[in-house]
Amino acid sequence: MSGGAIKMKELAFLAAKDAGRILMKNFGKKGKVRMKLEGELVTDSDVKSEERIIDLIREKYPDHSILAEEHGFLKGNPDYTWIIDPMDGTHNFINKLPLFGVSIALEHKKEVVLGVVYLPCFDDLYVAEKGKGAYLNGARITVSKKTLKESLLLYESQFRKTGKLAMMPFSVLTSSVSAVRIFGSASVSLTLIASGKAEAYITYNCKPVDIAGGSVILEEAGGIVTGLKGTSWNPYMEKVVATNGKIHEEVLKILRRTHPKSSDREI
Repeated sequence: MSGGAIKMKELAFLAAKDAGRILMKNFGKKGKVRMKLEGELVTDSDVKSEERIIDLIREKYPDHSILAEEHGFLKGNPDYTWIIDPMDGTHNFINKLPLFGVSIALEHKKEVVLGVVYLPCFDDLYVAEKGKGAYLNGARITVSKKTLKESLLLYESQFRKTGKLAMMPFSVLTSSVSAVRIFGSASVSLTLIASGKAEAYITYNCKPVDIAGGSVILEEAGGIVTGLKGTSWNPYMEKVVATNGKIHEEVLKILRRTHPKSSDREI
C-alpha cells in the first residue's frame, strides 16, 4: 500500500468517527427536521456531520472531488471522488432507532477502492480497501455460507413509489428465505451481510452515497453486489442486489422471473 493510500484510509477513519460523535451528541434530542424537494427528511445533524467530513477532506486533499448527500457534487480532480453519506438512516435517527451510520467511500478513476462505514450507536467501524479484505473494529470479517432457505433477507423499497416493481419479487422472496427485515439503511444492511449476520439485501431506490462504502466492504468480505439483472456493480445504480455470494444466482433467477421485460439499463 502506498503512503498516499494509508493517509486516505486514516482520513476516512477520522472523518467517520468525528461525524459519528456529532450524530451521537444529538441522538435522542429534539432537533430541526425539514423535508427536501424529493420528499426525504434532513436534520441539522445530517448537515453538521457532512460539513465536518468535507472540511477534513478539503484540509488534506483540497483538489479532490466530493459527492455528498446534502451538498451534492463538489467538482475537483476527476480521478478522486469522495462519496459521502453523513447519516444513512435519517428516519431511524429521528425516531430514536439506533440503526444509522456514516458512510465514506473513495472512487479512484471510476472504481471504488476504499469504503468506511461507522455505526456510532454500536461503535462499530467497518473498513475495506480494494483487494485487502474487510474488517470490523480491526478484525477480519467474511460473509456467511448459508443457503437461500436459511437466509435473512434485508429489503429496501419505497413501495408507494415503486409499486409492483418491488412488490412482486418481495412476495416471492419472502417464501424462499428464513426471515425478512427492512432496516431503512443501506449501510447497516450491507455491513450486516459483510459480517455474516444476514445473507441478502435488495434495494430499488438507492443513491451512490447510500451504497458506495458498504458495497466495497461487502465485496471484500466475499460477497457479491450487482444490478438486479446481474450487471456489474457501480455506485450509480438505483437498484441493487447484494448477497453472501452463495445465493446470488438463485436470487437473480427470482428477480428475472418477476421482471422478465426489464433491461439492465432500467434496473
